[in-house]
Amino acid sequence: MKHFLAIISLVCAFSSIFSAEPIDPGANSPDEAKSKSFSSKKAIEFLDNASLSWQKERKCFACHTNYAYLYARPMVEKNSDAEK
Repeated sequence: MKHFLAIISLVCAFSSIFSAEPIDPGANSPDEAKSKSFSSKKAIEFLDNASLSWQKERKCFACHTNYAYLYARPMVEKNSDAEK
């Protein structure tokens, strides 16, 4: 079991060496839509869509982002403080 964990750890550690170059988001546009106030509903919707989009478009789980998303997302339930 220790060998298995060591192998998995090495694969994860060295997989970043072979990852694709980051995508340049480009400059912000002066006419970019901006919200007048914070909306947790919109923030949660963005995170849901971004996580799913990354996985579908790149066929990659993206351990550095989706793992954290899957860990944190269940904490945002209906009627939670974040939803209010």
